[in-house]
Amino acid sequence: MIDPGGGRPRLRHGATRAGTPLGRLADPDEQAGAIEFLLLDSPFVTGVCLPVDGGRTAVGK
Repeated sequence: MIDPGGGRPRLRHGATRAGTPLGRLADPDEQAGAIEFLLLDSPFVTGVCLPVDGGRTAVGK
C-alpha cells in the first residue's frame, strides 16, 4: 500500500512478525550472513534460492 503523504510503502511489521515462526523480523546482520555464505563459503552451491524468512517458508505461510 502506498502512503499518500510520502509515497513510501507502509510496512506491516506486526503482520510479518505474526506469520513468522521466530516471531520477529531478521536483523540486517542475519540477512548479510546469508549473502556472505553464498558469496564466500559455498563455491559448489549454484542456482539456489535461499529464503531468509525466519522459517516462514518451512511452515507454508
